[in-house]
Amino acid sequence: MQFLGSFLLLISVISPVMAFASVMILHQAKLRMALIWTTAFGGVILSWLAFIGLRLALPVYVSLAIWQPQSLFLDSPALLVDGYNWGLAFALLSLGLAFLLTEPSLSEGISFVSLASGLLVISLALFAVLAGNQLTLLMAWAAIDLTELFIWLNRPLRPELRERIILAFASRTSGLILSTYGLGQVGVYLLASVLRLGVFPFHIPYVDNTEIRRGFGSILRLVPPLVTIPFIIRLAGFGRNESLNGLIPLIAFVALSAAVLWSTAENELEGRPFWIITISAFILIATIKNQPSAALAWGIILVSLGGTIFISRVGNRYWKTWTILQILILCGIPFSPLWDLNRIYQPPINFWSLLIFITHLLLISGFWQHSRKKMTEKLAGERWVSALYGIGLNMLVLIPFITGYTGWKNLLQSGTDYTYPIARSWIEYWVGIVILVLGGLGYWMKSRIKIPLRIEYQNWLNFLSFSWVIDFLKWSFRKLTDIVHFVNLVFEGQGGILWSFLILILLGAFLYMVTGGE
Repeated sequence: MQFLGSFLLLISVISPVMAFASVMILHQAKLRMALIWTTAFGGVILSWLAFIGLRLALPVYVSLAIWQPQSLFLDSPALLVDGYNWGLAFALLSLGLAFLLTEPSLSEGISFVSLASGLLVISLALFAVLAGNQLTLLMAWAAIDLTELFIWLNRPLRPELRERIILAFASRTSGLILSTYGLGQVGVYLLASVLRLGVFPFHIPYVDNTEIRRGFGSILRLVPPLVTIPFIIRLAGFGRNESLNGLIPLIAFVALSAAVLWSTAENELEGRPFWIITISAFILIATIKNQPSAALAWGIILVSLGGTIFISRVGNRYWKTWTILQILILCGIPFSPLWDLNRIYQPPINFWSLLIFITHLLLISGFWQHSRKKMTEKLAGERWVSALYGIGLNMLVLIPFITGYTGWKNLLQSGTDYTYPIARSWIEYWVGIVILVLGGLGYWMKSRIKIPLRIEYQNWLNFLSFSWVIDFLKWSFRKLTDIVHFVNLVFEGQGGILWSFLILILLGAFLYMVTGGE
């Protein structure tokens, strides 16, 4: 079984890489786009099928290489699939399949650049999610960050947007450096995760960009936080995070701000960064409360529900049913597939619990609002295009059911030291139902009472995004430039003051030598 597991794991990570290489070769040979698309799809579906087989062989560890000398390289690249990352890797591959299956529905046809770039990002992300040690994780993070930066900066973007992209890259790089020198301190690793997730500073580098397509743009936005989540889940499994409870108020305020902006956004693409930040904040709260099952559940929701609403262009005859099912999952009603998401509500109940509860309500409200807009639209095109489109979205909708109803407890305990807590607090039984009732009531009230929350929260958003710090640094650099320019003008201007000073210095040095320093 161990040999079979190792074989399936290698197949799952090699197939997308080989598909990417084949796509590039076929494009250079100027072959038809249909063949290129089929090659990309074949590589991802093979990896997806291999990962289903891996569910029966957990845990699996494969060393990719042995770096020598061992006195210099303490670790070598390795892959690991266990209960902490199988669900997330499966969700990632399903997201990749949904991306490929919905691309033919584009009115302008399949874009080779989007196809190849999406395949590359998914391949690198799979290595990050399945990293077997810190070295492999850091290498994969660095590769993803550089790839993302290269993709964005090679597009015609406005100067202010380029600036925000670079700032986001700097934030993630800072998190990578902190992870490298964490020295086993959970607090340092958590701070590194915060920087990589973009929760604080509250960076929203791509909110105004509409030039990248919906499918590939969703891949590019969902992958960076996704590849950080397995690392966070392992921190939650340590069970020694109570000393970080002081961070919960700040994270709760950030989550509330993002949820407000998500629920008031004009469309789902404009609100996409705020959906990611809100759920990332919930994952951090679950980590601090030592609830890895809650962190994993929210991570799967980030990809499955987020992928469904962001990749889809229009609704179809199943869209309303899908939306209702996903709302029930997002509420965390008892015995739903990802019920463990409500483990972030732990007694005793305090003000911050109430704040998290309100944020949860706003997240659901925004999801329903953005999903509802697609119910009246229809997909144009041939029947086979509509069929592929529906299959792709179905794969994302089914992720919570596949992961949650196929041995969730056994999955979480496979290859980990985690003991799944069967007992639940009374809050977990009731919070989902209360959220469902209040969410419906809140949406009914919101449709009748218009409150300009976006304007009221703009100052708070500017504070959380640290844009005021950037503006201050810009002002400081400008003033420093003015000073340097003034000094340069004084010493090298028409008055020749620089030469006068030089002559005085040389004369002083001559007199000093003649007098012997007296």
